[in-house]
Amino acid sequence: MPNRTTAITMLLIAAACPLPGHAADDDYPSRPVRLVATSAAGGNLDITARLTAQYLSDALKQQFFVDNKPGANSMLATEFTVRSAPDGYTLVVVSNAHSTNPTLVAKMPYDTLKDLASISVLTTQANILVVNPDVPATTVKELVALAKAKPGELFYGSSGNGSSGNLAAELFNGLAGTKITQVPYKGTAQLINDVMSGRIQLSFSSLTSVLPNIKAGKLRALGSTGVKRSPAAPDIPTIAEAGVPGYRSVNWTGLLGPAAVPRPVIAKLNRTIVQRWASPEVQAKFTALGADARASSPEEMDEFIREEIRTWAKVIKDANIKVDLE
Repeated sequence: MPNRTTAITMLLIAAACPLPGHAADDDYPSRPVRLVATSAAGGNLDITARLTAQYLSDALKQQFFVDNKPGANSMLATEFTVRSAPDGYTLVVVSNAHSTNPTLVAKMPYDTLKDLASISVLTTQANILVVNPDVPATTVKELVALAKAKPGELFYGSSGNGSSGNLAAELFNGLAGTKITQVPYKGTAQLINDVMSGRIQLSFSSLTSVLPNIKAGKLRALGSTGVKRSPAAPDIPTIAEAGVPGYRSVNWTGLLGPAAVPRPVIAKLNRTIVQRWASPEVQAKFTALGADARASSPEEMDEFIREEIRTWAKVIKDANIKVDLE
């Protein structure tokens, strides 16, 4: 057993040496940080990733840069991050596919819940239910009545099985008791053009892709898929308030790292995001993109992802949605 002098010496040494977690917090980041984007350059997720990199670079006085790794329905970038050193210098920006892949993909290359550490939700964005102006429905309730009177005869466009438009429509079918039929497209532009021309009747599309045509009278907006009205289009009611109770479908982005990233590093990143996302400047920037800046705690993000997995697992199974990742 050490004598009194030795014990005091050991205590002084311990006091002089910061705990590993605090050291990680104080020193981080000491070199550039990679934000792996699960999409190609140019899309909404890529824009969100680049804004996040900019805001974190400014706040933490170190370079955060975006590395686009699209492919395998976002799993390529996510697996790359999972296999990276868990030091906080490789993080990943994910979207909805992160919570639908566990149901859509039979053999995942990683465990969505166990192999990644949540840092914060970044944005949420509603789709807008739009119809061709000639469709005899000016409200969600009227559309439901029309669809029930003509089962299988109304068509919605989407970017294919598992896309946000497909899932939003099938959730609508399930909750409203309708049977609106999917027409898959390779691009959003052709999809919107076909709704405007009347080749198909409706779509659940991002606000940014349809708002100019709504304002021009070329599309009629019936409802937003979000839990609340979008600040960018406050006159459009949510689908839940317009006639389909319990309806909620949002596009979202979030920041995660490998599971073993030190907790102090996660806390520092989260604290920075929460502070920056509360600023009017950041709020306005994302609103202009049709999104809501939504920071969360890591624990809130964990629960959000679990809820998303549960919600979409039921929709995917009930609608028998399959995807081909080859």
